[in-house]
Amino acid sequence: MRRALPGLAASLIDAARVAMATRQRELHAFAHPSPDDVLLADAGRGVTIALFGIRPGFRLPLEGYYAFLALKNGVPVAYGGGWELFGTLDFAINIFASFRQGESALLATALLRVYRRIFAMRTIVVDRYQLGHESAEALQSGSFYFYHRLGFRPRDPGILRVLEAERAKIAADPGYRSPIPVLKRLAGDEVFLTLPGGDPEPEKRLRATDVAARVSRLVAREFGGDRARATRECAARVGRALGARRRAAWPAAERRAFAQLALVAALIPDLAAWPAADRRALVALMRAKGGGSERAYARRLDGHRRFRRGLTAAVRA
Repeated sequence: MRRALPGLAASLIDAARVAMATRQRELHAFAHPSPDDVLLADAGRGVTIALFGIRPGFRLPLEGYYAFLALKNGVPVAYGGGWELFGTLDFAINIFASFRQGESALLATALLRVYRRIFAMRTIVVDRYQLGHESAEALQSGSFYFYHRLGFRPRDPGILRVLEAERAKIAADPGYRSPIPVLKRLAGDEVFLTLPGGDPEPEKRLRATDVAARVSRLVAREFGGDRARATRECAARVGRALGARRRAAWPAAERRAFAQLALVAALIPDLAAWPAADRRALVALMRAKGGGSERAYARRLDGHRRFRRGLTAAVRA
């Protein structure tokens, strides 16, 4: 994997935007890419994967995120993204209709290998929409079985029973195809691929949406819903607890990232009592969210076990 030189990065950003515009689609990362954080990976067989980090100021509040554009012999064939939080990657892929079948599985596995190099994730999740929940396109393409062949499995007991019954029908009649109503039931919950060291119960993982709900509750309860005031005061409070007192000298993007993540860190009541090394590591993590690469931020986030434990306890209290 290598970083794209400026001219190539600009060309890839243009290619991604054109690929979206001609199909009347849009992706946040393609609208606000960081030209300095465009990565390239050669997947073999003429496949190149371009990954796009997002500019500071437009990034997701907590997760690390890279979008991708996959090209076959220079022609865009798929797009999507992966966003990672504490070792779990949420993954989405859309292969353009004219390039489906054929090497779709090869492309998906190549993408997951690339994301593994970026995030070192241990669990991969595909959400319901990708499987066909409220997505006619995914239902018609048999998306559930596409991911099933790649090793993804549901954990919902009801869906597992439906899947077992369908697999028995397929074994008895190779020409059998699950009807749309059954595919809708199979798409009723997420599916997971657990890698070595992965969470044995990924459905119980800490989710960014859970953290966001707690932050909203904090802003409403302590600041009367005034988010700007909450951001200022939490940044000051967390800065004191962590010993980050010279933030005015930091780059603007790092100051902004620290302030935004301070709303999250403020959920943890005992920050000031943490060991000095953990407090320094959290400051570095928060600054990295506004740095040049989401990859560096995600690695710091995944490696800060005390922050993960504290945040999990605060959200589930």
